[in-house]
Amino acid sequence: CTALADEVELALQKYATYNHPKYGTIYAFEGDGFGNHMLMDDANVPSLLAMPYLGDVDVNDTIYQNTRRFVWSEDNPYFFKGKAGEGIGGPHIGYDMVWPM
Repeated sequence: CTALADEVELALQKYATYNHPKYGTIYAFEGDGFGNHMLMDDANVPSLLAMPYLGDVDVNDTIYQNTRRFVWSEDNPYFFKGKAGEGIGGPHIGYDMVWPM
């Protein structure tokens, strides 16, 4: 069981990270297997922000902290900021809407 967990962790480091020019190495939301990455996060769980909650990474992990800075920025296509507030949305709830939960 730990061998599989170790294999998944190595695969995440190899295939699910992206060297962002502004944030450094971050976790990608998706990878297509051809070296392309979707850079975003979805406010639901599971998500990139929920990785420490789910036990995937330590909250102080450098890549996670870089990812967190990216997700809470206007570089994330699903980060929205307006007069009433700001937050993370996602493709399932409509553009320009934060997930209220």
